[in-house]
Amino acid sequence: MYTENLPNGKVKFIETYKDPLTNKYRRVSVTFDKENAQTRKRAIRELEKKINEKTAISTGDITFEELISMFLKEKELKYSSKETYKYLINRLYNFIDRDAIVNRFTPVIINKKIENCTATDIKTLKNILNFAYNKDIINIKISDKLIKKKPKKVKKDKLYYEREEVQEILNKIRKNNTYVDNNLAYIIEFLVNTGLRIGECLALTYSDVNGDELTIDKRLYKRNIDTTKTKASTRVIVLNKRSIQIIAETKLLKRIHGIKSDLIFTNRKGELYTYRAIHALLQIRELPTDLHKFRHTHASLLAELGFTLEEIQRRLGHEDSSITKKVYLHATNKMREQEKEKFRKVNIL
Repeated sequence: MYTENLPNGKVKFIETYKDPLTNKYRRVSVTFDKENAQTRKRAIRELEKKINEKTAISTGDITFEELISMFLKEKELKYSSKETYKYLINRLYNFIDRDAIVNRFTPVIINKKIENCTATDIKTLKNILNFAYNKDIINIKISDKLIKKKPKKVKKDKLYYEREEVQEILNKIRKNNTYVDNNLAYIIEFLVNTGLRIGECLALTYSDVNGDELTIDKRLYKRNIDTTKTKASTRVIVLNKRSIQIIAETKLLKRIHGIKSDLIFTNRKGELYTYRAIHALLQIRELPTDLHKFRHTHASLLAELGFTLEEIQRRLGHEDSSITKKVYLHATNKMREQEKEKFRKVNIL
């Protein structure tokens, strides 16, 4: 507590406190005719009463959105972590209304609400509900009673994604029309259309594009731009119409969000993406994180279209690759099986 002498001769007694809803410091004050031991004691009592009244949280009035606001401010997260949390929280609003009264939450109600949530969504919600419990906003530790969704088993033996799987991944990402989601979709689609390594893709600049040709002479390696992986990796490839269109759309996306950068694919600050950042973006969306499979997908699609193994290897920047051969063999065998199935159904006469 401290005092201020007023122009009229009176004394103002002031105390600061932290608002639990906004996490900001505020002031309360009382005024007396003079300062002495008696008025100081009275001031302390009255200021404490005022602070208690202002900081007493009425749990019946706190909405889910207000709880989340408290959670984010209390956490004092770094910019990147806060942006990730905001993305995850926006997903929670699809299941729990912003205006839902928090102290009316029960395990039965919340478990019903999160039936279609992902395991990541549930983990985020648990953190928020634990925060509410520790702040005495809710009386039940609901987080311990949430039912986890079993993660889908991922087949590890597949070398590439099917065309339909790629489309499903892109559709899931594009559900959220944000800069990050649109950019992430462009990266994946570009990898599938060009067969680039993720490091080569993230290092690309608009000056690497000349009409329908793309020069690949660098890569992102350990957060820095470095030379390509091998001599054969330095190459010029022809871009299809969709790849050219993606490049143009990234320029428009940057312009809309006020981002200036010669890099084709950047984060919100116009800076280089890292492999780890892309991996994390896919992980929190519970999507496949093996980015190299998109390169193999490109090879398999080219094989289906009739390109030779040598042509595919040149495009991928491989002098020789056992994995590319496996992908090629798998794709061509699949085509032969499809041919056999067609002939089984043919009635010549």
